[in-house]
Order: sequence, then structure tokens, then C-alpha cells
Amino acid sequence: MEDYVDFEEKFKKLIEGHKNDRNYVLIEDYPKIFSTIMGIASDRASDGMVKTIMNSAISYFILPEDVIPETKFGVMGYIDDFFICICALRELLEYDRKLGEYLIKKHWKIEEDYEDYIPNKYYALMNKLDQKTVQDILLHSGLSYVATLVKLKTNPSKYCEQKISDLQKKLYYLMYLFFKKPIIGKDEKREFE
Repeated sequence: MEDYVDFEEKFKKLIEGHKNDRNYVLIEDYPKIFSTIMGIASDRASDGMVKTIMNSAISYFILPEDVIPETKFGVMGYIDDFFICICALRELLEYDRKLGEYLIKKHWKIEEDYEDYIPNKYYALMNKLDQKTVQDILLHSGLSYVATLVKLKTNPSKYCEQKISDLQKKLYYLMYLFFKKPIIGKDEKREFE
């Protein structure tokens, strides 16, 4: 069996090589924030939506191609990874403030209070990114989709069930148009006329 991978320690080693870079201060807490994300994602108190939010940030890290690659941009290449983690914490608080505060406090590893740190870091990172890059990061991670669900207060599985149901109704209606025979009831047919 493989040994446990300590991502916080691994990230510390990765970014410490960039300490002399003037932008290092922007990402110096990335290992601790990523560790907070991992802790929240695996916490028993996290419901399905919380796990979905956190996993969008984790999956961005795992994806082979970043919007801003570290190999090409050095320290600046970590900004997109860090940004998505901060966005995930903001979405968690948007989704369920009480649960979010509980989970963040439980897994928080930074001396500065999270209530100040998260918005301050968000705006500091936003100042380094243009709007198109922000949209690309959010799309690439899937967090833009998750944010839509949070705003709609929709459970992801219920949302998918609704979309499938809508597609099924449209398919039935198209079949009706093609065969000129009713396949569904009159109510469903009227919905698409």
C-alpha cells in the first residue's frame, strides 16, 4: 500500500523555490489553503454539495493542463490554482454560511482570521487576473457550474434529473412531430408548442 501523500508539505517544497519572486507573497499560503480544502472535502459534516464545491478545486489541481501553467509562468502559474481554492471557500460560505463557517474554522491553518483573509486574498488575486482568465479558470474547474447550483439552491442530482426529464420530453415531442402520432400526453405536447 502507498504511503499517505502530505499535499501541504509537497506544495510547500514546490513554492519555496520561488521565495525570491516578488509575487511569492500572493501564493505563500497556498499549501495551507489547499490543506483546508482537502480537510473540508473529507470531513463527515460535509454534505454532497460541500463535497462538490471542494472537489471542483481539488480537480483543478489534478487536471494536467492549467489555465496558467507553472512551467511557463513560475510563481504566477500557481495563482490560478490558489484562486480556485479561494473561490471554492467563498462558494461554500454562499451555499451554507453556518456549515461553511464551522468547516472552515475546523480546518483553517492560517493565523489571519478567515473572514478577513478570504475576501482580501480573493481581491488580491483578482487584481492579477483579467476577466477572461477568471472565466476560463472557473469553467476549467467546473466551479462555474457548481456556483450556478449554489445560487439556485439546487441539489446536483435533482438538477441532473430535471435536465434529463426536460430532454426526454423534448425527445418525445420530436418523435411526435416526426411520426405524427402522440407518444406523450397533451400537456407535455403543449409545453413545447
